[in-house]
Amino acid sequence: MSWISNKQIIIPIDLTDFSAQGIRTSMEMADDPENQLTIVYVLPPLESYDPGVHWESLNYVDRTESTKRSVALFLERNGLPALKIKILFGDPGREIVHYANQEKIGLIVIPSHTRGTLSRWLLGSVTDYVLHHAPCPVLFLKRENSSR
Repeated sequence: MSWISNKQIIIPIDLTDFSAQGIRTSMEMADDPENQLTIVYVLPPLESYDPGVHWESLNYVDRTESTKRSVALFLERNGLPALKIKILFGDPGREIVHYANQEKIGLIVIPSHTRGTLSRWLLGSVTDYVLHHAPCPVLFLKRENSSR
């Protein structure tokens, strides 16, 4: 029995191949992946100036359901089992940390793009925020073939 036994694990993803690898890594660590793992996908919030909001064709319920279908299709296309999916809205780093606090998550497995220092400074870093604010251990997965 490992230290992660029976703890909830979240995997924030962005629908890239590296996200699929992060899910596979998490599945190897979990005793019961279908009950322990939750895929987290964060969408930007709707803004009052978005045309879809004015035309009432865009709302949180529809965006949530559509995104869940996209994530489920991503899992299927990558040969991964159906897992719990949580769609959040807002700033990705803050929402991941908030969700981890709220749900008493035991581990966050975060695949990273491993951007360089300048790019991380200019774009901000979800990984950096999560590493410094998470209420639980964070497993940072770096691409094996990434350059430094």
